[in-house]
Amino acid sequence: MKTQTRSLRSLVENHPVVWLLATLLAGFSAGFATYGTILKVAKLETVRADELRDLNKAKKNLKDLRDNVGEPEKLSKTPMNLTFTSGIRNDDPIDRLVQGRVGESITVHIRWLDLTPLRPYYQRLEIRDPDRQILDVVKQPFIQPGTAQLRVWALFTPDLAGTYEIIVFLNDTEQGREVLNVVEGEAGPA
Repeated sequence: MKTQTRSLRSLVENHPVVWLLATLLAGFSAGFATYGTILKVAKLETVRADELRDLNKAKKNLKDLRDNVGEPEKLSKTPMNLTFTSGIRNDDPIDRLVQGRVGESITVHIRWLDLTPLRPYYQRLEIRDPDRQILDVVKQPFIQPGTAQLRVWALFTPDLAGTYEIIVFLNDTEQGREVLNVVEGEAGPA
């Protein structure tokens, strides 16, 4: 009886299953090495599925926040009360000016009642002189939802005779304006 010794090479070449598995292993190894090289050359990195999920959730939350700070809802229940006054006492105007004098301090008082915004927004108050130049800008950052009443005031001293204008914005949308006629005259009490 004659024993045949076969080499490993002849076993692989003559056995189709072994040949197929070896070819698949070589192809997989080459593909994996190519994938790693492409990531390095393109300066990319892999991200785990849970990290990608968290990143997408954070993007959505940021988009929702930006959308919520967008246009304010219309405050039709109670419009703002905008008053020119010579002063404030206990958070209320002490009088209502229909005319001011050059050199006298004038307070602009804004009161919102039943504001109750559904989302945060900001209020901006612009004071413009007779030449329509902005004298001052008062900002109330991010009025929070559920705010029932809000009072804001600003103090300015006109140095020119003419019509001064106050414009109130919510999220850059004009909500109202008021004008005050300022005349020449002696300055009032300091």
